[in-house]
Amino acid sequence: VIVLLSLLGLGGWLYFRSARFSRQVTSFLEARLGEYGLRGEIGGFGWTLDPQTVRLRDIRLYNLRSGAPVASIGELVIEAQITDPYALRMGRDVVLTAARLRQAELEIQVDAAGQSNLAGLHLPAGGARRVSLDLSRLGITIEESRLRYQDERIGWGIVLNGLAVSARSSGEEGPLELALSAGATVGTFRFEGRPSPIERIELAGRAGTKGLVVERFGMKSALANIQRAEGKVGWAPFELGIGGEVRARTEEAARLFFPTGVELAGEVVCQCQVEATRAGV
Repeated sequence: VIVLLSLLGLGGWLYFRSARFSRQVTSFLEARLGEYGLRGEIGGFGWTLDPQTVRLRDIRLYNLRSGAPVASIGELVIEAQITDPYALRMGRDVVLTAARLRQAELEIQVDAAGQSNLAGLHLPAGGARRVSLDLSRLGITIEESRLRYQDERIGWGIVLNGLAVSARSSGEEGPLELALSAGATVGTFRFEGRPSPIERIELAGRAGTKGLVVERFGMKSALANIQRAEGKVGWAPFELGIGGEVRARTEEAARLFFPTGVELAGEVVCQCQVEATRAGV
């Protein structure tokens, strides 16, 4: 009996690490992405030495409705705990405890008509599931990543390189809320094709399904330095309210926004407040 159980255990261990099982898990994950309005392609899947940790490689995410690219992830390592994995019932409760992303690139594109490549993305509808996800203990880290934003309506965009994010769930039941800190070591702001370098950006706050509370924001760039800024951003409907100390360099502003016919020099220092909605600023 002991030999038989050992052989069964070895067979199960080998199956969970087989190419066939990897393809099954990859297909399952790609199908679940559709519930968020995404189409996914996963280049590789594999277990680590820790049986509760999996590694995904070369992930590509697209808008399911439009086909527009949304993000790519070089490597995603997930740590999870499965409640009663050998229970006879069909359902499983999976507790996600950690997600580590490396070399991720997020693309946000808004065309001249105001349509975004994120249009159509959504949270999945509720209801009974064979696999339920518990995110109350989730910790997220993002390293060596990049964010690109381009708005063709007004001709401006931003690229942030060296993006790093650390976030952790509040641990409470209900909608996911994350305490986060983020920063980028170098970047570029562009207006009508003219670049202006960004040296550093830092952000700390709380993010959830309804919006972002900015507890601290700072930026050092050729255009302006921002210190001790705070405020909030609402996702749907879009609302922005943020204020802080701004030191703007007028010579760089003239070069960027008024390339001919305007000459400025010096700095403008103000305690500024910006309020905006989808309708306007």
